[in-house]
This record gives sequence, structure tokens and C-alpha cells, in this order.
Amino acid sequence: MWRHAAQTKLLLELLPRVGEVRSMHATFTAHLQREDDPRWAADLGGGALLDVGCYCVSALRLVLGEPGAVHGEARMRDEVDVGFAGTLRFGYVAATFQCALDLPLVNRIEIIGSDGVVRVPHSFVDPPGIVELNGEQHGVEGGNHYRAELDDFCAAIRGEHPVLLGRDEMRNQARALAALLESVPGT
Repeated sequence: MWRHAAQTKLLLELLPRVGEVRSMHATFTAHLQREDDPRWAADLGGGALLDVGCYCVSALRLVLGEPGAVHGEARMRDEVDVGFAGTLRFGYVAATFQCALDLPLVNRIEIIGSDGVVRVPHSFVDPPGIVELNGEQHGVEGGNHYRAELDDFCAAIRGEHPVLLGRDEMRNQARALAALLESVPGT
């Protein structure tokens, strides 16, 4: 749903103003307090990477394309990654992300280019419509990104346009996540 947010569209509009992207980092952490939360269950696809890290990977891929190589490191709790850090290589750019299920809420993106820096301080959870370009705030109406996702889907069903995130996008996201999980030493 975050890709449907007006804030994400603003990020993409401002991105060319940073020049050639040389570095990117995304963070999404949350604090799960219930021990019976299904995100702690390995057999249900639990863990930090698949719950919140997928947003970070999506952000890196949105800006940089498909990674040529990936590497992940996980902090495990039983059979579930409670924390995950990853590096994805896009040509000569090594982009990084960090995610966790046992830390205070942080959800941000930082992109450093040859001519500037873009930061999205609240990227994924209730995006307020704020993107910073070289320290200057730019804003759009935050809106409801879940509603925007539903509207996009309904318009695609009606044949008005293709969905924003099609089959290839979903497959490539799944491949990147699977490769990250497979890259973790000792798992």
C-alpha cells in the first residue's frame, strides 16, 4: 500500500533533483509486544524481513531497480528473525536496510545522490505527505494509501489502466526476499 501513497509519488517526482543515486538506506522497525502474535510464528511466514523488511526492499527496488546480488544478516529468536539487516547491490551502488520487530517504531528512507539528499522521515506507516529534499520540506495531502491501493485495483478490474504493482513486480519482490533469506549464514 505504501507505493500508492501520494507521498511516494512526491518522492519519485523529487528524486531526479538528487542527481545520480550513490547511496540509499531504508529502515522499518516495530515493537511487537504480544508473545502470541502470529508474526513470531515461523510456519506462518513470521519474522522481521517478511513483515516490515519487505517495505525496505520494495523501496530500494523502486528507486534502484533489480539487485544483482544480496546479502543478509539476521538476529534470530528461535526460528524467526527478530531483526534483519541487508545489503542489495545495484551496479556500483550498495544499498542497505535494517528492520526489526523488537525496537521502537522507525520507518524512513534516505537517498543520497551526486547533487543532493532526499529523506522520507515517515515512509510506510500512515505517511503524512512529507518528503525532504536537501533539508527543505515538500508536502502533499497525506490521504489514505490503503484507499488509493483499492481504487487502483478496482480501476484495473474495470480496464481503466494496469495495476500499479503487477505480476512481474510481485515476482521480483518475492525473488529478492527469498534470496535475502537464503543468504543468511547458518540458516
